[in-house]
Amino acid sequence: MGQRMSTLTPLLKGTTIKRKSLIAVGAFAAASLIATLVVAPAQASTRDTVVLQENNNFTSFNGGKRTTNVVINSTVNSLMSMGFWYYDDNNEIVPNTEFGTYRVIKQRPLTVRMTVKPGRVWSDGTPITAVDLLLTHLVCSQAFSKSAGLGDPSKSGEAAFEASCYTGQYNKLVAGDPRVSGDQMSLTMTFSTPTPDWRIYLPGPSAVHALTLMSDGVKGLQSAIRNKNAKNKFYNAYRTKNTTVLKNIAKCWNTCYDVAEVNKDTNPLIYVSNGGFIVDTIIKNNSVRMVRNPRYNSGPAFAGNVKNVVIRTIDNPTAALQALRNKEIDVYSGQATADLAKTLQEMPGVRTIGGADSAWEHIDLRFDKTFGEDDSYNGPFADKGSAADKAKALDLRRAFLLAFPRDEIIEKVYRPINRNAVVMNSFMVYPNQKAYKEVVSKNGSDYYTEGTQAERTAKALALVKKHYPNASATNPAVKINLLWGNLTNARRIAQAALIVEAAKKAGFDVNAPGDNSWGGKLVSSDWDAFFFAYVNTAITQSKGCDLYYGENNYGGYDRDRILKPICDPLSATPLSDDVVTKGLIEIEKQLHEDAYGLSIAQHPIVIGINENLKGVKVGFYPKITWNFWEWSY
Repeated sequence: MGQRMSTLTPLLKGTTIKRKSLIAVGAFAAASLIATLVVAPAQASTRDTVVLQENNNFTSFNGGKRTTNVVINSTVNSLMSMGFWYYDDNNEIVPNTEFGTYRVIKQRPLTVRMTVKPGRVWSDGTPITAVDLLLTHLVCSQAFSKSAGLGDPSKSGEAAFEASCYTGQYNKLVAGDPRVSGDQMSLTMTFSTPTPDWRIYLPGPSAVHALTLMSDGVKGLQSAIRNKNAKNKFYNAYRTKNTTVLKNIAKCWNTCYDVAEVNKDTNPLIYVSNGGFIVDTIIKNNSVRMVRNPRYNSGPAFAGNVKNVVIRTIDNPTAALQALRNKEIDVYSGQATADLAKTLQEMPGVRTIGGADSAWEHIDLRFDKTFGEDDSYNGPFADKGSAADKAKALDLRRAFLLAFPRDEIIEKVYRPINRNAVVMNSFMVYPNQKAYKEVVSKNGSDYYTEGTQAERTAKALALVKKHYPNASATNPAVKINLLWGNLTNARRIAQAALIVEAAKKAGFDVNAPGDNSWGGKLVSSDWDAFFFAYVNTAITQSKGCDLYYGENNYGGYDRDRILKPICDPLSATPLSDDVVTKGLIEIEKQLHEDAYGLSIAQHPIVIGINENLKGVKVGFYPKITWNFWEWSY
């Protein structure tokens, strides 16, 4: 889908914390595409199988790395993972008492105890204990990493775990190491501040026995005693901070879960589950087939008759619509286009849900090499060198954003799908949220909205000509490599074409070929700019402002000194709406002043559901699979 999960919360394996002519061209590929999707069609089943559609291909059971943090991976994991709570369709946190309970046992400092309900088991029969909650701390706590000899995560390439959450709120807010009770069923953790969002930082379970076994080279499901010994080995390594054992575990965590297919030769330890489903097979670049987990008892009991879930990769909207019409898929939730929305609404036997998504499109520019990237960035937007060099780069970044055709994108790409779509002029607040109007009036976004697009483009060209006097619309002098997503995504294709033409008028020669493997290239210094969507996966007081600094930003934007002191307090203690809004304004003013990038628009939702499938409700996150236990035909 060209979406990445926002790193507002850690997305770890098992952790609770996703133009007419162009569409017509894709129609030729539709028949052959469907022919290659070797999955039993929904209408041929006994109506116990739900078939979902996704745009991207499955790549990993570990969504906790920046290179694997994409929607389809998290969708699969959401069906395999149950923790202490989940979001419902009213954006409310619902405690999952089938898995366990949590409560505040001390206010100062804020201390929370989580207790796993006795009898909870993994899909291989191994009992779930509080030891299974510790992996989050290993991969999110910088202090633990340094004290255990696993490297300093604040330095690029040093940490043993290639985790994306080291600069997240868990690391900032959790004080010391969580403590396991004597019976190993409870975990107690202390927060350094009375954070209002403490629930979303509670770790969920990970099958640490399976991870430990794999790190020792074991293949295949093991006996109960061997699984118990492996979990004890993990716990002892955690308690004693055994660097050798933990580094071996980290090496496996980084690589063992990265698989594009699952068959009889795949190590089943990779996909041990405590969710409602467990993976049966994965056909590379094609589909994921999941079956009910017979030992599932970590969440609400199944009320419906659905026994299997198939997730098919169909990134061509024409093919997806044909599959929905033929009842070969039951839920379409891919990129929306105007024609697609109209077709869905007119399609017999299909229930349609529309509106604005929690995902938002944005354009980001590169400043320097980003965290984890070795190659230096020396492109036109590089924020380095002399004061004159930095001033030139700032002029070029501002020029590119001034010329960026957001109004035209909204008018031609978004509004035909959602007539209420508007340009989003905030980095953190949606247009329908209460604080939006005040934030936008004070956040410096007016620099990029004043006047008509023609006037902004003229202003942009003047900035370019300061450094390239011969630049013009017919002589674009500044070469820009623009990274974006799948070549079959009609909406993104249209968007990229508009960007190329608009930037040319300001003296930019934009190379924007599209790339199906875009997600793994966001850290690469080969690209000067990139657009995709973030998906907000948590509702927090801080509105996820930490997304724009540290390891979470892909463009190498280094403003930790300025942004961290403003952002971190927004997560630390309960604050009034006015205080939070003031902090967000300060952060956004800096981002706009530095020409970090721009938000474009909230994604429109157009979801088509087989009317025979009951119980599907669009939730906050994950959107479709949050209440799988209620699905029925």
